[in-house]
Amino acid sequence: MTGNGWWGFMAFDDCADEQSWPEIEQEALRAASGLFGSAIAARAGREALRVSLETVGSILEKLKGQSAEIERQNVELTRANRMKSEFLAAITHELKTPLNAILGFADLLDAGLAGELARQQREYVGDILGAARQLHELVNRLLDLAQIDAGKKPFIPEETDLGALLHDAAAAQAAAAQARGIAVTVAADEVMASVDARLLRQLLDELIGNAIKFNRDGGTVTLRAGVSPSPQPRSAPHGRLDTADRLRGPEAVLPEVPARPVKGEGAKPPLPPRGGGAGGEGAEGGEQVIIEVADSGIGIAAADQAHLFEPFIQIDATLGRKYGGTGLGLVLARRIAEMHGGSIAVDSAPGQGSRFTVQLPRRLANISE
Repeated sequence: MTGNGWWGFMAFDDCADEQSWPEIEQEALRAASGLFGSAIAARAGREALRVSLETVGSILEKLKGQSAEIERQNVELTRANRMKSEFLAAITHELKTPLNAILGFADLLDAGLAGELARQQREYVGDILGAARQLHELVNRLLDLAQIDAGKKPFIPEETDLGALLHDAAAAQAAAAQARGIAVTVAADEVMASVDARLLRQLLDELIGNAIKFNRDGGTVTLRAGVSPSPQPRSAPHGRLDTADRLRGPEAVLPEVPARPVKGEGAKPPLPPRGGGAGGEGAEGGEQVIIEVADSGIGIAAADQAHLFEPFIQIDATLGRKYGGTGLGLVLARRIAEMHGGSIAVDSAPGQGSRFTVQLPRRLANISE
């Protein structure tokens, strides 16, 4: 037998004398034939192994060539992407010069510094200003994204009071909220963290602006900041949430802080001494800063949430595009969070508002002292 199959037989039928084979001799013969079968099977196995090794070697050689080709293509793609980002940064920077001139001269005309305008002329100038400002916003966001992608966006972390930063960001958009009767409140004690305050303020501007834009008249926007001892899950389940839970979040992440209405630039607590805030001096380790921007607006369907952070994507694509925008705001917000080594997640349901949660390390290795 070779393995589990029958291969052949051995015969001893030419003995000189009549022979009776005792059991022990039969066992010896069976053992001898078994050795032959094992040898035959081993030879067949070695041959199969040799063929398999040759096949594997050929496959490995092909994989090696394909890996080298993929690596080469990755290098080319990285180079092309870098050149695209550099070109985009250069062209958007060049666009800003004539655009600033258009805005400047249109402002002069609108202010009447070049002479009194007729009613229709003033309307035309207003249209020019509106279109130029929209284009200016688009160019600025494109420039920011291009600089981040090209690794040329300055990143300067320093000890910052996030509570004060939230109040500043909310106060800057208080007028837009008040125009629609939207109440903006901030619930944040002194939370010190090492962040790039300028970039984080830009992130907050995008989130708060969206919370107001996609809200209902007379709605609410709530901002919170707190410290968590360890990283939290990056995403929350999509589904209907209780309003209080949606606006407040887990108590273990954001301790309850009295919410204060934002009434203007004066709604800002004094900065604490350097190194203070929640957690004290020893707040190193894996502490995470959690920032939430929650609204009572139109909400986002679960199927649409996967596309929120894609460039030039706006969920509302209905006739007339009721909500304007470039579709770059949330992309920019996510890139800024990632520059800090953090993340941004959304929890929302149609008609139930949205909660955007930004999670950042509280301490960065290259913090400026």
